[in-house]
Amino acid sequence: MKAEDLIIVKTVTELMDAAKTNLTALEFKVTNWRAGGVFQTLLEISSQGLADLYTLLRDLVGQNFVGSATGDWLDLKAAETETYRLLAEKAQGNVVFKREVTGSNVIIPEGAIVSTPVDSQGNSYRYFVIKQAVMDSVTAELAVLVEAEFAGAEYNVGAGQVTSIITYIAGIDSVNNLSDWLVTPGTDDEDDESLRLRSKNKWYQLSSGGTRESYINWAQEITGVMVVQVDDEHPRGQGSVDVIITSASGIPSAELISQVQDHLNIKKPLCSNVLVVAPTPITVNWDVMLYVNKEHGELADIESQGAEIIDIMYRYGETDHPEIKKISPTQGVIRAQAISNLMTIDYVENVVITAPAADVAGASRGLVVKGTVNVTAVRLS
Repeated sequence: MKAEDLIIVKTVTELMDAAKTNLTALEFKVTNWRAGGVFQTLLEISSQGLADLYTLLRDLVGQNFVGSATGDWLDLKAAETETYRLLAEKAQGNVVFKREVTGSNVIIPEGAIVSTPVDSQGNSYRYFVIKQAVMDSVTAELAVLVEAEFAGAEYNVGAGQVTSIITYIAGIDSVNNLSDWLVTPGTDDEDDESLRLRSKNKWYQLSSGGTRESYINWAQEITGVMVVQVDDEHPRGQGSVDVIITSASGIPSAELISQVQDHLNIKKPLCSNVLVVAPTPITVNWDVMLYVNKEHGELADIESQGAEIIDIMYRYGETDHPEIKKISPTQGVIRAQAISNLMTIDYVENVVITAPAADVAGASRGLVVKGTVNVTAVRLS
């Protein structure tokens, strides 16, 4: 039984019919119930209010159980098990500043802004230099720590996306971000289903030993951890447990692994030897052909949109593009899913993916990561 089934909602018509029946049994003097009449209107008003009250009671009943509560109500229910919603965090990562000519020191000031180009939806993601850095006279490239302008997983852009310099810096010619640029992935506010599951899993922590569910729940208490796999089959000898974590950007940074390791060292049973590790990357290269309407659509723009969609597919936990289904860390790459995503591009009438040539299955300790991406748009004749 669902929580909302505990309250049987009555419609306005049902309430009015019941009221008329009761009034007739009480020999009520008014018998003219024509539409628009005074007593008919008064009865409709009172019945509508009562029907709304039934609906409100049904909704309130559902909000009293962690299995059906939503939003702020779920926050209150989860707090009863000391489980709290993980709030959005800003992405931090290293962006490489480059110059063609060396010979003098260049100061990269705190607050300097770099960004991605404007994408197909008119969005551009800006990042701010956290601390002043100095490129000495013999250095041509320098990695500088930057922070996203706002919180959110959408700032976990792929390699080669941060290429625009908003703040002019004399002597700097270009910027770029590498594949492992993220230090701390950005995250969105935790959704209801994730919070609900963690609240339910809290009960597993009441056992005297660490269960698989306990390790999952403990690891997910750290912001940025999206998916947790547990190898509790003594992978490194008796009493050992490996916890494999996936971050919002895929492969977790060393800093995130360290945070989870420290947290599990406090939570785990004394007899357990727990090691937090990153999944083994499974690189998937993409070679995609987009067939475009013979009369409409700019080929260059469509190619850019295709590459952008593939990049978004790897942003685990990102909620700003719900129309694009993300790659599952456990199921791997499903070509049909990618084709469905790419078919959402205006004027694209067919999609052919030559690489990967087949679906790429997920592995128990592996994670698919984006390799090279080659998107070509072709005009239909």
